[in-house]
Amino acid sequence: MVLTLGATVEAGRNFVIRKATIDDILCVRTMQMRAMSLTGARYYSRGEIDSFLRHIGTLEEAIVAEGHVFIALDRDGQVIGSGGWSRLAPCYARFTKAGEIVATGGNPVPGVATIRSMFVAPELGRRGIGRAIMREVEVDAREWGMFLLRLTAMLSAERFYRALGYAGEARGHMRLPDGARLGCVRLEKLIAAHETATNASAA
Repeated sequence: MVLTLGATVEAGRNFVIRKATIDDILCVRTMQMRAMSLTGARYYSRGEIDSFLRHIGTLEEAIVAEGHVFIALDRDGQVIGSGGWSRLAPCYARFTKAGEIVATGGNPVPGVATIRSMFVAPELGRRGIGRAIMREVEVDAREWGMFLLRLTAMLSAERFYRALGYAGEARGHMRLPDGARLGCVRLEKLIAAHETATNASAA
């Protein structure tokens, strides 16, 4: 695991952040599955979590290939956090049912993207890792001409996103093929003026 390639290091911080590569996927998924299983257990049943991991999973190879997924690594090079943005439709969008709030779907509107695969190792919560990753994500999204970020938040992450300025009241369920229904909420945040984002994307 490479620590320094493209990594962002801040004084007083005992982790670094860099963009994920295809070679990182296995380690990232392992951390994410553990985070979903332990952190999510306060909000979802074991069966609901297992259904989510089985039918949706935590990280798609395609969004890593886009180049906008970031990972946090500790001093030993272990993955302790992840998060990114994508213009691709989330895989769970295909499970949409009438009357169900399940996903943000695709983003055909220029300048609009979806936050994806945001997880922090469960034993390292509330240490600034998630916030640091989201700062990188938002800066990167603005640089690529995005002005609005949307997401479908699990209930375990709602407070985290709201503290970062994401807002919205559209609540519902993510309905999976086996009938499992996971509570979620749609949130979004304006990260740049539309004109600014348009100019950046055209540069």
